[in-house]
Amino acid sequence: MILYRHNLLPDAGNLLKQWRHRRRVALFDGHLFVSEMGRAQFVDRYPELADRATAIPNAIETALWAARAKDRLPLIAFAGRAAPEKGLAPLCVALETMLDAAPGWRAGLALRDWSTHQAWSEAQLRPLARFGDRVTVVHNAPYAAVRTLFQRAAIVVIPSLWREPFGLVAIEAHAAGSAVVSSGMGGLAEASGDHALVVPPGDDFAARLAEGLLWLANQPEEREALAAAGQAHAVQVHDAHDRSRELDATRRRFRKAVSVRH
Repeated sequence: MILYRHNLLPDAGNLLKQWRHRRRVALFDGHLFVSEMGRAQFVDRYPELADRATAIPNAIETALWAARAKDRLPLIAFAGRAAPEKGLAPLCVALETMLDAAPGWRAGLALRDWSTHQAWSEAQLRPLARFGDRVTVVHNAPYAAVRTLFQRAAIVVIPSLWREPFGLVAIEAHAAGSAVVSSGMGGLAEASGDHALVVPPGDDFAARLAEGLLWLANQPEEREALAAAGQAHAVQVHDAHDRSRELDATRRRFRKAVSVRH
């Protein structure tokens, strides 16, 4: 039995909870994590199970996302939950600054789980209303619509404020041929490698985010080079066909280890 964990471990809790978790995780013959960060967290907590832990990042069928990385629309895209931890608040502040400074640019936001934090989200978005149709907001957009948005946008921004377990949206944006601006939080750094403009959260995050977006907007050659490199990275490292073979090899390794233990 292999547990494929797509999130980070919960808090360790009290001694009884720690004992229950340790007993539970020991029941599995293998533990798969979608990032090296997740695997490292597990090994740090359960060092005796280090040989049962493997990191295999998430993957996508990159060919389905592929689009030309050059001559993109002057469009900044965001796709994610309308939630504080996803960085919607600093993003909206950054977009105000950026769109004022770059009148030829637009923004497209595809927001999921809209009803969960609706009042809060509406408050963040309200200052952007003055830009009219230069800012488009779609609630609970289907997967295909997000893919089309990324295939058209020159820049995709991922301003997460929490430690992402991996950051699937990053490899989708890379595969679609967009230049990526990322907070680099958690697994986002692993997903992008060196192929995103990283703006880490902290003091003046919104201002620094706006500065990064504006720099990319004004540097088309650097922007297109970043997009092309990110797209090649996604194909080389995050394609589902290669990942499936890696998963098969990992399952065989775990089976062999189980037979040795028994």
